[in-house]
Amino acid sequence: CLMQIGDKDVDTDYFRMGVNVSGMQIRMRTADSGGGTNIDTTTTYSTNTWTFAAVVQRTSTDRDVYINTSSPVNDTTDITPAGADRISIGREGDSTPGDSWSGNIAHAAVWSTDLSDDEIRSLAQGFSPLFVDPVNLVAYYPLLRTDKDWVGGYDLTAYNTPSWGTTHPPVIMPAPVYYSFPGVSATLEQEGFRWRKD
Repeated sequence: CLMQIGDKDVDTDYFRMGVNVSGMQIRMRTADSGGGTNIDTTTTYSTNTWTFAAVVQRTSTDRDVYINTSSPVNDTTDITPAGADRISIGREGDSTPGDSWSGNIAHAAVWSTDLSDDEIRSLAQGFSPLFVDPVNLVAYYPLLRTDKDWVGGYDLTAYNTPSWGTTHPPVIMPAPVYYSFPGVSATLEQEGFRWRKD
């Protein structure tokens, strides 16, 4: 499992992004108490290569799965997961946690609205989630030596002692904002202010 948003108390209600290992495709699985549906990308991924993946749930009958800059695959099965109260990265975080990911994950993000194909393409081309609809960006986990959320305060709790990879995908990040005051200069960065006395 790459990422899941779902009800931590049951194993039936969730939005899940993972892989179809036999077909080497990105898979979106959506499930509720009445059942579930899988949709797989038509384009495959390669092992030992950074791959961009995204899923978008627009309505209970409209969802897409993306890989790199390929066109999305759509599904219209009527599924409405209930009780979402947990974000999990690298495992299924429901009442029976499992399916731990064996590999690297970076720059995981969640928005409170559906992104357009153009916005997804920007992410696939290497732009940071901080550039894409920042007003509706709920959580952003670069996973650079920490599991902290950079925007929403939804910090993660690590299980099974994950390690930080030595390689990271190239991502275009916003430039820091510089402010100048008489006698003092300040740099506003994602981590907060850094002050330097002139």
